[in-house]
Amino acid sequence: MHYAQVLKKILLTSKRTILVTMPNADTASSEIRKVIVEAAQKNGNIETVESLGSEGYYTALKYCLFVMGNSSSGIVEAASFSKYVLNIGDRQKGREKGENVIDIEMNEKSIVAAMHKIDRLPKLNGKNIYGNGTAAKK
Repeated sequence: MHYAQVLKKILLTSKRTILVTMPNADTASSEIRKVIVEAAQKNGNIETVESLGSEGYYTALKYCLFVMGNSSSGIVEAASFSKYVLNIGDRQKGREKGENVIDIEMNEKSIVAAMHKIDRLPKLNGKNIYGNGTAAKK
């Protein structure tokens, strides 16, 4: 099953509140965007935004249960907010990742299992292998 169809099925069946930041102009982004919009129209638990901006994104990270996707943001920033990341697929393959990152295959069974696993994992300590947010100043 293609990634967009896997994503659609998960979004349509999820009972969780989901905030989706829309995809950039990556490969197949128009198809993925279409699936997200369709799912949001059918599942009232889904909110979509083009971009949250830095402040909005950090606020979302503060209050979310976990981050899911294939973005470097989940890998670099989520650890500072003590959030687990379900890193789907191999887009970030070879990148150094903290203990908060759970690599999963791009299929429904793996994604759903990882989403349920999040509820049973221990709390994180906010340790980020990428530093403490002072890189620009240094």
